[in-house]
Amino acid sequence: VISLVAFTFAAAQIAFFTLSYQLAHAASLLLVSGFGGIGISALAAAFVGMNYERLALAWRTLIKIETLLAAPVLIFCLFNAPAIAVALYGASYSTVGSLLFIFLFFNILVRVLGTTIHQSALYVLSKPRQVVLAQCAGLLVVITLGILLVPRYGPAGALVADGLSQLVTGSLMLAVLWPALPEKYPLAFTLRLLLALAIAALPALVWHPASKTLLVLSGFIFLGLTIALLALIKPLSETDMAMISEMKPGLARSMRWFGRTHEHMSS
Repeated sequence: VISLVAFTFAAAQIAFFTLSYQLAHAASLLLVSGFGGIGISALAAAFVGMNYERLALAWRTLIKIETLLAAPVLIFCLFNAPAIAVALYGASYSTVGSLLFIFLFFNILVRVLGTTIHQSALYVLSKPRQVVLAQCAGLLVVITLGILLVPRYGPAGALVADGLSQLVTGSLMLAVLWPALPEKYPLAFTLRLLLALAIAALPALVWHPASKTLLVLSGFIFLGLTIALLALIKPLSETDMAMISEMKPGLARSMRWFGRTHEHMSS
């Protein structure tokens, strides 16, 4: 896709594409970098003795953790994409804001879908062929859509092609896991979490920070609202908290405000 952009458009548009792509990936990996190694280790440990029930619980919990860690940063950047682009690079790079918005939108969907966790789970289940096939399907999608969209829409078309290809890859992996695991994708958790984050980001609809200082202040306001809402809805179940404590005790202590206890569930 990058080659198609380079072939079709000027250097300025290539720069806009590259900046938006790099910014979106930086936001996506900010709090979950290195989480993949922990994830596959936890899944492997849960599957000892071919315990599908425990593997499924670990898989669901890991999806929730990764979403909980990555989604707030991505949602904040999505609602403030134009302001972030201008604050970091100046008004002459305002075009990056719209491109950043497109790629962040798809990054959020890919993250909440749990694509990286699906891949680890398939490896643990000794299904590497399905991983390769899903990735090949995604590659075919990005090439096809790139050919169709890049000449007409430029960098925006390239970002859409890349985002849709990742969604196809993740969806195919989930389709393989669906009949293999007794627990299913935590849709209710995802919807509640995204609703809470969207509410926390609402001030960005009326307040557009014009400087780095105001952007940082906006970030702190969003963080405070997010913590308050997550502490209120407590998206993590008692089972999730127990699983997190086994996987990474330090993380469990940080997440305790967002998890339901036995007493809270009884009430």
